[in-house]
Amino acid sequence: MAESRRKPRRVREPLSEQEEFFGKPYYSAGGIDAILQSFEPKNGLDRPEFIKRLEKAAWWFVELANARPDAPPSMRERECKTLRSLAEKLLSKMGNLGVRGSSGLAYAAEAIAKARNELPDFEPELVEHPPSPGDPQKLPVKVPIWPVEKQVAKSTAELEWLRDVFAEAARRAGVEKAAPGNRPFEPKAVLFRVLHQAYWTAAASPQRPWRRDDQYGGEELRFFRAALTPLGVKDSDAAIYDSFGRFVKPVEELRRSARRRPRG
Repeated sequence: MAESRRKPRRVREPLSEQEEFFGKPYYSAGGIDAILQSFEPKNGLDRPEFIKRLEKAAWWFVELANARPDAPPSMRERECKTLRSLAEKLLSKMGNLGVRGSSGLAYAAEAIAKARNELPDFEPELVEHPPSPGDPQKLPVKVPIWPVEKQVAKSTAELEWLRDVFAEAARRAGVEKAAPGNRPFEPKAVLFRVLHQAYWTAAASPQRPWRRDDQYGGEELRFFRAALTPLGVKDSDAAIYDSFGRFVKPVEELRRSARRRPRG
């Protein structure tokens, strides 16, 4: 009997919990080693948990960088003002329809209700009529009467409410636009904050980035450099130091002030 040349079926190994959630790892084994060599880890460091933190930071950074950025306040203010104006014009035209126009609107609403056999917010009233002459069972005929006037009035009130919502949203966007230091959300902010937390939970003696004249150093700065490079973020030491000041320091100051605030 001839020996079968069929290759053995290759069984795919199951994905780890990390790969199921975050997808393909962003850091290679060599990249992880370079990160761990950039600082002195504490004794008993949970290496898998530390790697999971790094992958979480990378995943958030890549996903947010690829996502559509939030519209700036000035754009949201213009859009909401346009929507408010459109709602106002529609309400004004509906108020100027007159008797004939209002009747035509009611007939159109009734035709749609009959065709769809429903109204968005109201049920029909069933009115009984005498049996038709040709009905041998002499059963009364139930005819649905659609309360289209109530539905039109309710929809008009909802449009008025939406107009006010658009106006309030435009006002809030204007306040946000005028706030000092306003800038769009940056995915790098999330990356720096999550990496900072990962470093401070893993380092034996955490050391923040420092600057002396034109020199930059600190164990955490080396950690950032090692963690950012595999993600394509090739910032200089000065840029890393500035990003740390923009993204991490304000959060730490808020937490310190919250801890100092008296309770009760």
